[in-house]
Amino acid sequence: EKEEGKEKKKEKKKKEKTKKERNPHETEDEINARTIFIGNVPVNCSKKDIVKLFQGILSKTAIEAIRFRSIAFDVEKKPRKYAFAEGNFHEKRDSCNAYVIFRSPEEAAAACKLHNSEFMGKHIRITLADEKQNDTKATLFVGNLPFDIEDEELRNHFSDCGSIHSIRIIRDKKTNLGKGIGFVRFSSTKELINGLLKDETLINDRRIRVKKAENLENKQPKKIKLKTKKPFDPEKKKARQFATYDQKQPASYEGTRAVEGRFSKIKIASRGKNLKKGFKKTDVHKSKRPRK
Repeated sequence: EKEEGKEKKKEKKKKEKTKKERNPHETEDEINARTIFIGNVPVNCSKKDIVKLFQGILSKTAIEAIRFRSIAFDVEKKPRKYAFAEGNFHEKRDSCNAYVIFRSPEEAAAACKLHNSEFMGKHIRITLADEKQNDTKATLFVGNLPFDIEDEELRNHFSDCGSIHSIRIIRDKKTNLGKGIGFVRFSSTKELINGLLKDETLINDRRIRVKKAENLENKQPKKIKLKTKKPFDPEKKKARQFATYDQKQPASYEGTRAVEGRFSKIKIASRGKNLKKGFKKTDVHKSKRPRK
């Protein structure tokens, strides 16, 4: 009887999946237009809790699918599905991300109104899946952060600077732990100036670096000059082969002097051997032989 009950449950799940099958003619851009991203979701959160979150704005049937992502598990050897079912989460990570697909883009846009609201003791970040966050006018870059820091800790550190629009910590794709860098976005540039004063302050015995974030998309990359070889010229090679000895020799200016921008050669007698033959020191620069 138990086995029959399990089989019936499996059949029901299959029927529900067939009902929720996507339109095969729908493109990815159309799906992303009705999908939202939720950041800083508690790990112990369930799909029912997310449905309750949007009950005040939307109906239960508005949500088509819910998926949890960026979960850090304590046991890496086990598959993620089994670790998620058993609840083997990482001790130093108590939050994850979620994607919610709605029936229409209008419902997804309405769900974004709950951005920066408290949900199960955490401030959630809600944006459309296809929205690009390139607004760096009121955004700070924070470096040298602890690897196990959470969004709420970073928010509490900058809470006295003004109203915070969103917190984002860059995490590793495999471990889902922090990389030591993050971004704090304020609601205005005035509050950003207060946030810059937090430079070289301590978070969990680590001295953080704070500076204004840069928009890398508008920044032009540096031009790299590549060394290119000159094309082979067979005529130049022939000219080198049939050149005379004097043409091959490089220009030498030893024993010459400048006269009105030109060079005139001077005869110089070598010292030593010529002095023994009867040359005097005064006759070194003379071309005639000395008298007997």
